[in-house]
Amino acid sequence: MWDLIIKNGTAVTGSETFPANIYVRDGKIAAISNIPLDGNSTNTIDASGKHVFAGFFDAHTHSRDPGAEHKETFWHSSRAAAMGGVTLMMEMPNVVPSIFNVENFQRQKEHLESKAFVDYALWALCLGDVNNKDIMALSEAGAIGFKFFWGYALKRDTYGLAYSYTPGDPNLIPPLNDGEVLDIFKTVAQTGKVLGIHAENVHVIARLTSQIRECMSDYKNDYAAFLASRPPLTEETIVNTAILFSTLTKTPVHIMHVTSKGTVKLLDEAHRNNISITGETAPHFLYFTDKNGDILGSQIPPVRTQADQDALWDGLRTGALSYVATDHAPHTPEEMKGNIFDVPSGICGIETLVPLMATAVNEKRITMNEMATLLSEAPAKIFGIQERKGFLRVGADADITIMDFNSEKVVDISQFQSVSKVSPFHGFKLKGIPTATIVRGNVVMLDQVLTGIQIGQFCTGKNERN
Repeated sequence: MWDLIIKNGTAVTGSETFPANIYVRDGKIAAISNIPLDGNSTNTIDASGKHVFAGFFDAHTHSRDPGAEHKETFWHSSRAAAMGGVTLMMEMPNVVPSIFNVENFQRQKEHLESKAFVDYALWALCLGDVNNKDIMALSEAGAIGFKFFWGYALKRDTYGLAYSYTPGDPNLIPPLNDGEVLDIFKTVAQTGKVLGIHAENVHVIARLTSQIRECMSDYKNDYAAFLASRPPLTEETIVNTAILFSTLTKTPVHIMHVTSKGTVKLLDEAHRNNISITGETAPHFLYFTDKNGDILGSQIPPVRTQADQDALWDGLRTGALSYVATDHAPHTPEEMKGNIFDVPSGICGIETLVPLMATAVNEKRITMNEMATLLSEAPAKIFGIQERKGFLRVGADADITIMDFNSEKVVDISQFQSVSKVSPFHGFKLKGIPTATIVRGNVVMLDQVLTGIQIGQFCTGKNERN
């Protein structure tokens, strides 16, 4: 007796595409066969004409919960994940209170599980001397990785991130110096887990921004001025230092939301030198350039030139970049109005991630097998959970996304599951739609209808890398 049978589908992995029936029992993939097996099922999905993947990840999400639920809640974002074919979300730690110690970690784990429609993992925050002593305990509690916002100041009362810094402000802890940052690398190295880097040189950005705001008329529009305040070197200087620190400390490092061709080159060279560093990019960097600045607004880091975008696609195909994640970070439309230098950065992304990458398959930018690698297999390996998630294999969790690469739709933000409805992809034509999202054998979305099953669980980072 099987709990679920997916029959007549075409299975897609990072290396193979083959006809397959998939059999699920007790939340696990129990058998994969190209011929029917004996036994009945309480639930059968006919995947004729469709492609079956290991469930997709979004490894970079900010659901604003708790602390800013007027922008988003995890109940909404995990529904968006289910609708969009994502079976595992990795939540960032800059919530309120931030996830910098075990007490806050455990509180957040329980808080999100009460709202989860898909499985989730938790990043923990690195704050230098404030919480170096807590890093190993956070790892043992199950943190999937550690996030460091390089160059940001901290609020003294909450240890939350301060997105602007004035030297001498008594309410803020100044940005860490490079010696303190090096200690973070050494500390995280002891856990064997990934140190994720928000790579922006805020000192250079602050200086340039101050100069540029005084002469806005020298630029053809506000976006050109904004982009000039954050040139590629503001990313690349941090990435280069991270590579050097990783080489010294043997810390596995991951660069978030890569935007520049220079960074792609640095990562490629690091891989050739066997340095343990990986990178991600996001769909808005892959589909928009500076020519679309009026649509993207204050997104940080910013979308850059066509040459940078071309390098990102090349990096995904060659492996210089390891995966695609959204940096899903909603704000309300009202908050996004105002001067480009002053409004917050962030868009809704989780619901459009998978169909955008499927559209890329139809456009022949990537292959189906590369899509399987970029959205499931590669992040599973990076975060050490490949024995349980990210692969179509017997014994793995039955996390499965079924795709119809011939189905088409137009992005309509009014239909988003998220609280906020802010997306540059509104009106975008997609070809390739998820038709089923299955989490540990539970069908949470079928034919673009949510089933209402709220069964998401915490995914422990166990460091199976080694």
